[in-house]
Amino acid sequence: MRWLAMAAALTAAAAGAQEPAADPHTSADRFSLDLPANAQEPAKPADPAPAPAEAAPAEQPSGRFTLDTPIAELLANYRSKAVLDRELPGLSFDKNLDKFKALSLRRLQPLSGGRLTPELLEKVGKDLAAIE
Repeated sequence: MRWLAMAAALTAAAAGAQEPAADPHTSADRFSLDLPANAQEPAKPADPAPAPAEAAPAEQPSGRFTLDTPIAELLANYRSKAVLDRELPGLSFDKNLDKFKALSLRRLQPLSGGRLTPELLEKVGKDLAAIE
């Protein structure tokens, strides 16, 4: 009788321990942010230092999309969305998308907890600039 109770307990535990099927929206290797509701913009410095007079102007990418394009605009275009889906899987359906879609990838970087590395942003920037 005692072993029947133990067998029933083990069967119940085994049934509850089965792992659910993998959901691509909860995959650990996708891009995900857990931002507070007020994280719309990172803090801005009071007054940036003036640029030296002899400084060369920053290079402007030839494409119409850049790292400074708002994420919502990138997601609205199927080509730029494809770049984001390839390089930052999960970004386009992140549960916090409403909190950061008005930001650009460059402004999102400091809020990403290291997920948006300079190397990753450089690759995404080149892919976005190549879109005509």
